Amino acid sequence: MKRTITILGIIAFALLLAGCENPARDNGNETPGNNNQQQQDAVRQQTAIINLFNNQRTATVQGYMTNAQWEGVVSTIAVRLNLHYEGLPNPVSKEELRDIFYKNIVYIVEPSPTGFTRTKTIDDHRTVHIALAYVNSVSVTDVFTALFQGWPTIDGIIQNINARQQTATINLFNNQRTATVQGYMSNSLWEGVANTIAARLDAWYNDGNETRRTNMRTTFAREGGVVYIVEVNPVGFNYIKTTGDGRTAHIALSQIDSDWVRAAWSDMLNFRATIDGAIQTAQLKCIQEGQARRNNMLAKAGHRGRIYGSVTHG
Repeated sequence: MKRTITILGIIAFALLLAGCENPARDNGNETPGNNNQQQQDAVRQQTAIINLFNNQRTATVQGYMTNAQWEGVVSTIAVRLNLHYEGLPNPVSKEELRDIFYKNIVYIVEPSPTGFTRTKTIDDHRTVHIALAYVNSVSVTDVFTALFQGWPTIDGIIQNINARQQTATINLFNNQRTATVQGYMSNSLWEGVANTIAARLDAWYNDGNETRRTNMRTTFAREGGVVYIVEVNPVGFNYIKTTGDGRTAHIALSQIDSDWVRAAWSDMLNFRATIDGAIQTAQLKCIQEGQARRNNMLAKAGHRGRIYGSVTHG
């Protein structure tokens, strides 16, 4: 009898165990399909190398995200970069872009960006943080200037980290004239600014006829000296602003290696107050009134159509 009770007890205990849920099995959710789903939902470091520009360059794409979020990210960025390259107008532009990507560019994709909305670059010439939501947008290619210059930017706006007043004197026109270049920015942003402006002015001078060269020497000999004030994030203008005093020009940092350097000189030559090349209303009205008075005087003197004292430039 005792033996029978023991056997029944063992059977009952076994049945009890069979009816219990095994936490490790999680109600049987250990099927291969569910394991794959868990892996898809797991956040992990993702990395890939992309071939660019007809296999002439590569770049790295990284991100900390799930497999589902990562899917398509790499190919999307690669397509954006390659299409931009193919759309460049000439071999020189393509070579410049290849030079940028010679620095082992890294795109770090962030599903939940902190401190920026679209993109962020740092001052190492190679690192781009980009929001996952913007990998299929122009934000992928809008960072090239920042990479080339080594500018720290947030959503395309240059960040003035460790900014201080910068000043340099540049020699121009075979050391016949000088000018001052100023700006409030960090050392990394300031690097090369003054030399770039000097190179633009010297190139315009050397390519000009004697009239242009005379006018440039005249402008840069004015009392107080010509000053180019470089603005990291210009307010009230996009490219250049001249004050009308014949010697002061404000120019956006992004435009120091462009024709706006020359345009600023042209405005200073003629004592024009301009914003992005447009003469400001008050001065324009004054100029028009002055021209009307002069034409009236010439007409009375019988010299209609002759212009005295005008300044020409090449």
